[in-house]
Amino acid sequence: MAQTTPDSTALKEYAGVYKFSETFTQCTVVYKNGAIWAEVDENGQNKLLPQKDADKFQSTSSYGTVFTFRRNANKVITSVKLELMGQEIIAEKAKP
Repeated sequence: MAQTTPDSTALKEYAGVYKFSETFTQCTVVYKNGAIWAEVDENGQNKLLPQKDADKFQSTSSYGTVFTFRRNANKVITSVKLELMGQEIIAEKAKP
C-alpha cells in the first residue's frame, strides 16, 4: 500500500546525482510534474512511486527497482540503495 505522496518540497530533497562504485556509473533523480523520476546510467527515466516506509520508492520500470534513500544524522539525504533483481547497490549523492 502506497503512502501519501510527499509534497513538492519534500520530493525535491531527493533530486541529485548519485554515483555508484560498481555495476552502474550513476543515477540521476529529478523532480518534475509533481513526482520524482530516476534514470540509471542512460536507461531511460522512470517515475518513482512512494511506498509505505519513509524515503522508500518503487520504480515504474519493468524491473520494479526499489529505491531507499538514506539520510545522515542531520536528516540530509546522502545516498540511495537500489534493490534490483536480488542485488543491493549503493550510490552516494554527488551533488544536488
